[in-house]
Amino acid sequence: MSFSIKQHSLLRESRRPRAYTVLFPDPASPKGVRCDLAAGMVANVAVGAGVTVRNDFDDVPIFQRPIFNATWDAASGRWTDLVAIGDEAFRWHPFRDYREVVYRCTPFWYRIVPRSETGPALVSVADSPLEGYTLAPMFRNGQDYVYRPVFELAKDSDGLPHSRSGLKPICDIGTTVVMPLARSYDARARVESVFDWFSDSLLQLVEFATWDLHSLMSGQKSTYANTGSCIPKLSASSGCLGDGLAMAWRGKENAWKNTCSFLCDILIQKHIADDGSYTTTICHLPDMQYFDGLINEHYVEIAPYFSNVVSAQFAVGGFAMKNGVFYPCAEAKEGTAPKAYAYLNSQLAEKYPIMVGVGGNTMTNMLTSATPSSPFHWEAVQRMQGRETNFGGRLILDEA
Repeated sequence: MSFSIKQHSLLRESRRPRAYTVLFPDPASPKGVRCDLAAGMVANVAVGAGVTVRNDFDDVPIFQRPIFNATWDAASGRWTDLVAIGDEAFRWHPFRDYREVVYRCTPFWYRIVPRSETGPALVSVADSPLEGYTLAPMFRNGQDYVYRPVFELAKDSDGLPHSRSGLKPICDIGTTVVMPLARSYDARARVESVFDWFSDSLLQLVEFATWDLHSLMSGQKSTYANTGSCIPKLSASSGCLGDGLAMAWRGKENAWKNTCSFLCDILIQKHIADDGSYTTTICHLPDMQYFDGLINEHYVEIAPYFSNVVSAQFAVGGFAMKNGVFYPCAEAKEGTAPKAYAYLNSQLAEKYPIMVGVGGNTMTNMLTSATPSSPFHWEAVQRMQGRETNFGGRLILDEA
């Protein structure tokens, strides 16, 4: 019995994993190769207001991030009264109490193949729990949506933090200003976690098939942009209004530009030896109810970070994962393309923890104007030094 060409093609198609995958076969290149369901897909971004482009991932539910107005009900711990963008009642700056602009995220599963010091070698996402795939950590289960803020955390006239357009994003000390401000909205409120950042990073790597997202859209560089500077004017799912102006990735305005987004569940511990040399250790807080701005007994040590760096920017050659925490693990060596740039400033005693923020611009971190901005940038600054005042955040409320 012989197969026809059509039957052989259908058989090959049936064996293709039902996942969207990108391979990074060459450590010397930041560019990946799309395969599985992502093979042949195109992901363009818009540059300019009202510009439309082709992005095949717009039709894939796990990449879609539809925008809504929603009201936070503290009593039930739920988002209520959702109104979708396009409805006549939708507002970019809602004035009702606890009414925000949010986007909806659909659960997805992921698989990563590590590669020592230059990895990962493969990143794959799927809309169902395939064998070897893990639920993205921003989701509690595989059934329920989660909602995230469209805009950066900013105070409105009521003195509370919000996700609304037309406001100036907060840029201050992450542990002592940004997190307490978020909690003034609701005791359960927080800002982005390493799991939120990682989950977004998975989709970004698969969608654009490169670590060099700066080459796709320069976006905001060196001036603070008020909330609502891009998304209300953008016709595409992702893009920027022009070189040096505000940008957006799907429902997330200034997804890796503008303020440096404080990761609330990561602190880095410094260990100083008798000879004055020191090492650092990434620590993770699994339960945010124990957050107090210091490394306490509830933190879990994850992995060593970079050592004996007083104040320096360096190219990151690889990322690794331990206990579900994704982190920069190695400097870029000769023959390895930089995947991001990291900044570490640690000049004080062990008692001052090192905070971590992601993204930012040339004003909110030590990236030079010639250094590509990136969602994968880690800004690690020891508390009680000047640069920790450059951290912002995003108001996140996890539903009960």
